Amino acid sequence: MQNALTAENILHVPPTASAAPVVQWLLAEGRRSTDIRALIAELARRMNDIGVPVARLNISIPTLHPLVYAHTYRWTRGMDQAEQTPREHTIRDSPEYQVSPLKPVYEENRIIRRRLDVPSPILDFPILEEFRAKGLTDYLALPAQGRVGHRMAVTWATDRPGGFDEDDIARLGGILPVLSLVLEIHSQESITRTLLDTYIGRHSGTRVLDGSIRRGSGETIHAALWMCDLRDSTGMAEHLPSDVMLGSLNAFFEAVVERVHNHGGEVLKFMGDGLLAIFRPDIVGEALCVCRAVDAADEAFASVDTLNAARNETGLPPLRFGLGLHLGDVVYGNIGAPDRLDFTVIGPAVNLVSRLEGLTKTVNRPMLMSSDFAKLCPRPTQSLGHHTLRGVAEPHEVFALS
Repeated sequence: MQNALTAENILHVPPTASAAPVVQWLLAEGRRSTDIRALIAELARRMNDIGVPVARLNISIPTLHPLVYAHTYRWTRGMDQAEQTPREHTIRDSPEYQVSPLKPVYEENRIIRRRLDVPSPILDFPILEEFRAKGLTDYLALPAQGRVGHRMAVTWATDRPGGFDEDDIARLGGILPVLSLVLEIHSQESITRTLLDTYIGRHSGTRVLDGSIRRGSGETIHAALWMCDLRDSTGMAEHLPSDVMLGSLNAFFEAVVERVHNHGGEVLKFMGDGLLAIFRPDIVGEALCVCRAVDAADEAFASVDTLNAARNETGLPPLRFGLGLHLGDVVYGNIGAPDRLDFTVIGPAVNLVSRLEGLTKTVNRPMLMSSDFAKLCPRPTQSLGHHTLRGVAEPHEVFALS
């Protein structure tokens, strides 16, 4: 049986009558499940309930994520839910992947079946030695086909003496088309959320998925606004190779965005070499919101200082940026053309914070804040007087940290 398994003779096996309860559960409750880790654990338990002695179940699902190539879910007997492990894109170049049975499953659509309790077992993948040492007796890896070019991998293992029998194999192969469909539904939802979070922001992505998709739909919110801009980027672009300049921008954004996110902020937009972010008082209150924005600013400046120390060692110019902070009302919603929308914020408060950021060049201060923001700032501030800001009707009192 081990040598007879091919994609042709198992992936088209119809579900046996004994597997019908699992198929029905997958199509009903499994399809609607919101927690894939619980879903996988329940699948393993239900396979055991119909007599398939599953001791270990592993499912790998590729995704579209700038950092993560795939998510691996592993269940072993006794676990309430599967463990989830993200795999970075570099995993495909790693020695671990090159000698993994998942490589031929992913890349060649092959089925891998290895009996582990027979004399002279075929242990052509190092992990099989580990499984055999743990008492597993049989291992079966199956390709699960999703959308075009999107293949998942499902591996089953048992510790029953004699391994899986022919009926077990038929049931595992028979449920695969339905299982693939259910996994694809979960995969698509995960990919959608990832893409929305990555390209329009965490909170904004949730709003879009919840139905805020019509042009002109929005709400007025009170928020702490953060706008920063990289200094001297035009000069650097003229003197640095394009790949080095791109790397510099990515390093700058990584240093800043991580601190914004760590303190509960959300980046709404990248604008060339700058960004706009918000911290929402309706979630944590005004005072704490302002405090988080200031803490994020402190850490962002410190992070860029650390980055500059490393750049100095390689002869690259230092990165400097200006930051404006304001607390005010903005309209938060969908803006744009009928077939190309942007989920962002607009209003006089956005213009004001932009002008504050621009003023940092004139007064030679890295960070400036409005009077509304300074009133709640947890650290001592000093007034820099009233300044006329372009597009703002009245002169505005500007503050900096003491």
